[in-house]
Amino acid sequence: MGVYDGSIGAFLVGTLLNVLLLGVTALQAWNYYTTFPKDRKLYWWLVSFLLLMDWVHSAVSCFTVYDWTVTHYGDLAHLAVSPWSFAIDPAMTGIVASVVQMFYAYRVYVVGKRALALPIAISFFSMIQLGFACGATGQIFHLKEFAKFQSWTYGVTTWLVCAAVADLLITGSLVYHLNRSKQNVLQATSVCEKLIELVIQTNGLTAACAVIDAVLFATLSTSYHVTVNLCLIKLYFNSLLVSLNARASLERHLLGPRGASHWSNGTPTLQTASGFGASDITGFNKAVPHNVLVTTTESVQSDVMSKDEYEKWGSPSTKSKKSATREDSDHTLSAGDVSEDATLKV
Repeated sequence: MGVYDGSIGAFLVGTLLNVLLLGVTALQAWNYYTTFPKDRKLYWWLVSFLLLMDWVHSAVSCFTVYDWTVTHYGDLAHLAVSPWSFAIDPAMTGIVASVVQMFYAYRVYVVGKRALALPIAISFFSMIQLGFACGATGQIFHLKEFAKFQSWTYGVTTWLVCAAVADLLITGSLVYHLNRSKQNVLQATSVCEKLIELVIQTNGLTAACAVIDAVLFATLSTSYHVTVNLCLIKLYFNSLLVSLNARASLERHLLGPRGASHWSNGTPTLQTASGFGASDITGFNKAVPHNVLVTTTESVQSDVMSKDEYEKWGSPSTKSKKSATREDSDHTLSAGDVSEDATLKV
């Protein structure tokens, strides 16, 4: 292997993957803004903040490689010192990870019927990883030289392991609650299966990458762990975007062609366990916020008689003729309904 494979090479590959994933998250963010322009302000600002962090992180990652390969080309002494652009990477990663993990902690709180144990555990590990991530940034500014970073191996390992534990708790708890929902309501089985698949693909991937990053940092003296580390922000942000954007496709899946009329106006009407509290939807019965909420419009036949028919046929208790059609009316499945339109209880 070459002399620079474990230093510049690792940073270069990590930066290339970083920029590649930037395109993925940018597309996901565009889909979110165009599909849900009237989404809750909290979600809109959350996505905007993480998108800004995402672009800034890619910019400073590119600057790090440019600084080594162009500005200080051939300066071996400069390669031994961490530039400021890399020093801020752990703090940025910890902030993005904690924001996404707290988002999912609330999701677990909602689908877990307001049970506090798991959300508190997720928040606890999330705050620990944030603290050690910021501590890693402080240590990099303090130690400056890469060779000295191994003295703080326990801190970096604690940061990444706690991040992985929080992700695993999120994945396990959501899969558990969604499986229970699938067993309780047969109509929602296919929706639950899609949600479980999304949870494993997104949160499980971030947990795996955090563990790999921790193992590489603790066992190798080179910078190969940076290749994985530079992708973590993208993976966390993508996890949140996938959860938000999934509402449209899940509603179409649940309602069929008629579902398009309910989400095309930019306001989601489907309440799923993947991540949307009862307050997301105006008029939802907040007393029991753990169901799928679907708004439908149907034409219903009714036994309404005209005056002439009443005089001809007598009282409603006698033989009646069904001739009138009631106007279409909006029907909203309340939190306690279990009807022909699938209601997902979680």
